Amino acid sequence: LLPFVVAEMSHWRFVGARVLAWTLVFVMSLTTLADLATHLQFRATYAVSTSADRAIGRRLDAELPADAVVLARTSEEHNHPLTLTGRTLVAGYGGWLWSRHYAWGERSTLLHALWSAEPAEFCPLAVHFGITHVVDAAFRVRAIAAEC
Repeated sequence: LLPFVVAEMSHWRFVGARVLAWTLVFVMSLTTLADLATHLQFRATYAVSTSADRAIGRRLDAELPADAVVLARTSEEHNHPLTLTGRTLVAGYGGWLWSRHYAWGERSTLLHALWSAEPAEFCPLAVHFGITHVVDAAFRVRAIAAEC
């Protein structure tokens, strides 16, 4: 907005208008620079995904087929590396889903049932929901077809 403000201030015709205009431009420029510095510091301190997360995401992207439906613990971690791959997830981050009024209760129950199920119970649930791959806590990829 600074160029528009300067353009408007160039029409001011009173005593001291030029000094006031340049003072305001200087102050607005300083606040913009301070905001930029704060933003850069925030990004460095609170990164959404680290370089290690991005490396895991690239590896998962290479290992998973493009049409994979993946069961992973993305529901518990808001910045899970699997979310960088663009694959279909059984559930995303629960806090985000809940705060946007998705029917999260049923999906949460399903996830707990899947993670705690014995192999005999897991396979019918996985097939029913179209799950093709599982990514465990160590980011290892398992194909469901090999187990079910």
